[in-house]
Amino acid sequence: MARFALRRAVDLVVTVAGVMTIVFVMLRLSGDPLGLVAPQDASAEELNELRHAFGFDQPLWTQYAQFLARAVQGDLGQSLQFRRPAVELVLDTLPMTLLLTAAAIALSAAIAIPAGTLAAFRRGRPADRAIMTGTLVGQSIPYFWLGIMLIMLFAVRLGWLPTSGSGSLAHLILPALTLSATSMARTARLVRAEMLGVLRQDYIRTALAKGLTTRAMLFRHALRNAMLPAMTTLALDTGILLGGAVVTETIFAWPGLGRLIVQGILLRDFPVVQAGVLYLSITFVLINGSVDGLYAILDPRIRKAA
Repeated sequence: MARFALRRAVDLVVTVAGVMTIVFVMLRLSGDPLGLVAPQDASAEELNELRHAFGFDQPLWTQYAQFLARAVQGDLGQSLQFRRPAVELVLDTLPMTLLLTAAAIALSAAIAIPAGTLAAFRRGRPADRAIMTGTLVGQSIPYFWLGIMLIMLFAVRLGWLPTSGSGSLAHLILPALTLSATSMARTARLVRAEMLGVLRQDYIRTALAKGLTTRAMLFRHALRNAMLPAMTTLALDTGILLGGAVVTETIFAWPGLGRLIVQGILLRDFPVVQAGVLYLSITFVLINGSVDGLYAILDPRIRKAA
């Protein structure tokens, strides 16, 4: 188990380091950020002083080495636009992103598991076809288009829900629904497939022949055996949804880390983007690592294979 944990820890460190290297290089290729920071009437001498102050006049490898040295100490730099430490800005917005992601996962589980169960039980019938069509649509629609359509329907036309912000629970509904659509569709299809496999088992037919009710068979036996793959998918989707939150938060003006990263990209605020991506990547790999660890505990074959 210790060897398995060590290998996973090394994988996590390599993944985060690789992501940060790519982000660091791509940001430097995007151009000089001082054009958006310095006053419009700044002279060439003043621009050179700013470049020296922020270290942008040094070679790329030197900037990267200094970035790594500070990052190890927890210093990810000062925001060029907000004049605050980038870590503070990230920690202020990260809880809102985690809240949105948790709401999306909860909504996905609450709808996808019953829908997948119903589709399996009504296989080939109108309910099954309707649910499968819905999952196909859910997996095909991009976040930004679905978000805009939901705003047009529930906020603009019906006036039931707010279009943006985070002042109440109502503000969370549309962003969570938008973010959960793909995960909801994928989980529903998985639950249906697993349930169909379980319902073909001999012990299910035996239980029904002995007089067990259909409801008891579904919820006491079939669904329990189909839940592990579904819960694994939802756990892994948590990391994926953190990336989807970037688009969703921008559409709904949700004050989360994804929206902060987008603002940082538009303003070429390198420290903010680097800090935001670092925290998102760490959260992502920790979630995936936790799922791998849980599977290794439940299934010793995974530990031996690793």
